[in-house]
Amino acid sequence: PFVNKTDLLRVHGFKRRRKEVGGDNELRIMAQSCVKGSVFACPPADRLAEARVIIATPETVGTLKALELFRKGDFTHIIVDESSQSLEPETLIAFSLAEAGKTEMVLSGDPFQLSAATMSAEARARGLSTSLQERLMCDQSKPYVRMDSRFIACLTVSFRAHPALLDLPNRLYYSGRLRTGLDSESIAKMEDCWGDKFRLPSKGFPLVLYAHQGVDEHPLDS
Repeated sequence: PFVNKTDLLRVHGFKRRRKEVGGDNELRIMAQSCVKGSVFACPPADRLAEARVIIATPETVGTLKALELFRKGDFTHIIVDESSQSLEPETLIAFSLAEAGKTEMVLSGDPFQLSAATMSAEARARGLSTSLQERLMCDQSKPYVRMDSRFIACLTVSFRAHPALLDLPNRLYYSGRLRTGLDSESIAKMEDCWGDKFRLPSKGFPLVLYAHQGVDEHPLDS
């Protein structure tokens, strides 16, 4: 492993209920988190100081900074995952901890997939539906728009999509740079995974549109 288990700390939203975290990774997540009773809590300052890797949302980072538990220059690297879905002010909360010449900042995301979402028409009109990553990558004055390898890394090998499904977005958005990393055996399994009761309409194009009528539900206190 790159880091020991004790070097990693997950900072959840304060008062988030412990029972919301489950599944196969529950024990590992709990061991890397600060829990008090039935809810997640703010880690003590000494635990934050000894952690080499801290995982948190931008909003939680902002809270820790307001509590003076984080200061500018505390981090050598700040990585915002799924940054193309993050509103620019959210991303800037995390980057506010960066110090020039000391902190490396990384935006990891794909603006051609899910983009930043806002329900406010006024916010959209003022540009908040465009993430910081998308804005930088569309700015003709910046090197990102030219896919300069000194500043941007593009993952071009897909191990999840059938070549036939990869073809259209590859031509529309990625200038033909994408290629499949699947071997012929894996591709064949994709086409035959439906079993005897259901056959694909087109064997070489494993896509099925299935209508499902459901109801949206969520807890009252969500």
